[in-house]
Amino acid sequence: MSLIEPIDRAPLEGDEAIEGIPGTNVHDFWRFALPNLQVNTARGWFAEFLVAKAVGLERPVRIEWDDHDVVWEGIRIEVKSSGRMQMWVQKKPSDLRFGGLSSRSWTADAVDYAPERSYNADLYVFAVQTSETHESYDPLDVDQWRFAVLPVAAVEATGYRSLSWAAVTRLAGGDIGFAELRDDIVLKSGRCRPEGEPST
Repeated sequence: MSLIEPIDRAPLEGDEAIEGIPGTNVHDFWRFALPNLQVNTARGWFAEFLVAKAVGLERPVRIEWDDHDVVWEGIRIEVKSSGRMQMWVQKKPSDLRFGGLSSRSWTADAVDYAPERSYNADLYVFAVQTSETHESYDPLDVDQWRFAVLPVAAVEATGYRSLSWAAVTRLAGGDIGFAELRDDIVLKSGRCRPEGEPST
């Protein structure tokens, strides 16, 4: 079977003009598609961005179809995010839960999903935006985020496809801020490396 391979495209900078619409550029589209970072999709992407920056990736770019979110020194990191304040009318703040811990991974060779669910990362980073009110919510303030890091073995041992924030922090031995995130990833990633493979 002949496969149609995607073309590698350089990341957009934002000032590229949209041809046929005078005075309009990619920034205008970004403003339309991502007007704020509180919506669930954007919050998840922003959490991935925070993890990528924490480990020192200068200009990270997410890959839509990967079965993990960040790769750092050969370690595949899955980022799960949650928050209490949503962009819809709520009766109460949302419970902090993380789903999709296991999934049927996409395999490019077979051009299909794997037949069985699996845990498709070496390390899981759970990220929570902690604001309890819309008035205090500032998605650009990393001090409003808390994190917990778990090796895949700890996640897989639960046997669950979703976990609460309370369960995650209990397994991780507590939660940490952004400033501590890189060090904790370094520490926990040591448990993911094949025996004899050093950190670089």
